Amino acid sequence: MMFDKGDKQTAKAGRDVYQDNLTIYQSGTEPLTKSDIYNFLNLFQESLKANSRATFNIKHSPTELTKKLFANNAPRYNRIFKRHFLDYDNFETVIKENMLDGQEIVEWLMDCYDEIAEYQDNQLVYGDGDAHLTLLKEKIVHLIQRHPRYLENEMNSAESLNKFAIAFLAYAVSECQILLNPAKQDNGEV
Repeated sequence: MMFDKGDKQTAKAGRDVYQDNLTIYQSGTEPLTKSDIYNFLNLFQESLKANSRATFNIKHSPTELTKKLFANNAPRYNRIFKRHFLDYDNFETVIKENMLDGQEIVEWLMDCYDEIAEYQDNQLVYGDGDAHLTLLKEKIVHLIQRHPRYLENEMNSAESLNKFAIAFLAYAVSECQILLNPAKQDNGEV
């Protein structure tokens, strides 16, 4: 899990949630609905070109997200992800329960990360995580904005799309191989 989720009712009420010395801040807006996330995921998936790749387990369980973000020089996104905790929670539910081909979506983002990540002696190294995540967020937003169904729907807002992209990134960093995992680094894995 990204954060210890604590009491969802307290979080939804907009109060700070304290769990293991971690404060989860809530933004002033309502979280994305699961329906919104599902629709954005469908737009995103339809925007990807179909290809066959090796399978990847999207249920990978990484180290605590905060440690991972700070190790990768991404303190800005640590704060952003905390504010969008409920969107992340809904995103995780939708992609695991409703997206049969969710693996393809995650693989696309992993490929994008590999293109912008920093390498030294052919090994992935810690870099400017905030900049990397910002580039990935821009790619997600741009891909969906070009989809004809997004353009046709007046209900789609830039704010909702931005929240979707942040929830997607939070999920990818937490559950997938986006950014280096310090626990794996300590064990000699990459």
